[in-house]
This record gives sequence, structure tokens and C-alpha cells, in this order.
Amino acid sequence: MEPAKLQFSPHEMKLVGNADWILTKNEILGKIGRLLGGLNVMQKEIVNSFPQSLPEEILATTAKISRGENYKGLPYLVLDYPRLFTKGNIFAVRSMFWWGRTMSTTLHLSGRWQKHFAATILANHEVLAEDNSVIATGENEWEHDVTGDGYAPVNSLTKKYFEELISGRPFLKISLFADVNELANGPEVWASQFNKIIKLL
Repeated sequence: MEPAKLQFSPHEMKLVGNADWILTKNEILGKIGRLLGGLNVMQKEIVNSFPQSLPEEILATTAKISRGENYKGLPYLVLDYPRLFTKGNIFAVRSMFWWGRTMSTTLHLSGRWQKHFAATILANHEVLAEDNSVIATGENEWEHDVTGDGYAPVNSLTKKYFEELISGRPFLKISLFADVNELANGPEVWASQFNKIIKLL
């Protein structure tokens, strides 16, 4: 049996014959990786300015930068700091670059850490609403598309529903995000998001 003949559009053939765009993409991702490394230096300074806010075991954690090619079909880079992942108990602040989509910072809590910080976060409802933050409303704990159906703006929620999302579910995720077109100001954008997240605690 003969293999099926593949059909390519003129646009696809143009891309196949041009290595430059892949090399440029890799160069861009390398720059963003270095940017996130520098961002972590600023993050540590921010965390150290609020040492009373975080338990010692969280303060003792180290950063991790991860890179992938296929989150919903698109490349991404993430910086997790602080980060403490144990079974059923998560504390993480994730700064994420998602190609063509967003630059975001997400507070991810579950288990003991969700219980530990719930009251403080509840008290910051108005601050979160004013900062145009979003909160996870979906069932998938590992959904990172903060502009999708799995998240809702805090300022669109009733106080009662907000309280349910904080304390009545197995995980809590709150995010601040910007369009990738703001990448030229990436360090400042991510540092500002991170600072606001840490101040919630």
C-alpha cells in the first residue's frame, strides 16, 4: 500500500524551507530564560522584605526554571519561586511566559498551605478586585490559561462565591497577567505581579 500523499499549504512550505524562524524562536526563549533568572534575584529581595509573612520552610526553598514546547500547542517558560510541592500540600508562586498569550504570576495553594493563608487572602478581596486579578473556578488544578474559562475576574464575583473559591475547594489559584506584547518591560511587569502576590500573604 502506498503511503498517503501529504498536502502542505504554500505558507507551510515557506516555513518548512526557512530555518531562521525556529532559530529566532530559540534565541527568544533563551533570552526569556535569562530574564527569568534575573527576575528571581528581584523576587528574593521582595521575599526577604516580608520575611514575617512566610514560614521558614517556604523561605528556604530554591527557584526552578522549566521550559516546554507544547502547552496547548505553544512554547512556554516558567519560574517557580518560592515552591514547595508535597503530596496534597502545595505552595508555589509561578511566573509564566506563554508564547503568543500571556505573562502571568500565579499563587497556587492546596492542603495545609491553603488553610494557612485562607483568612489573609479573604481579607484582601478588595485589593484583588482592584488589581484585576483572576481566580481559578475550574476543576483542573493544572490549568494555566488564566484568560480561559477556568478562571474568572475577582471583581466579577460575589463575596460569598469568592469565599467558596478560597476555602471550599481542594486548591486555590490566584493570578495576575499581562499580554506578551509587554515583554520588553518583562522584569518590571513580573516583579510587580510577584510583589502584589507576596503582599497578599
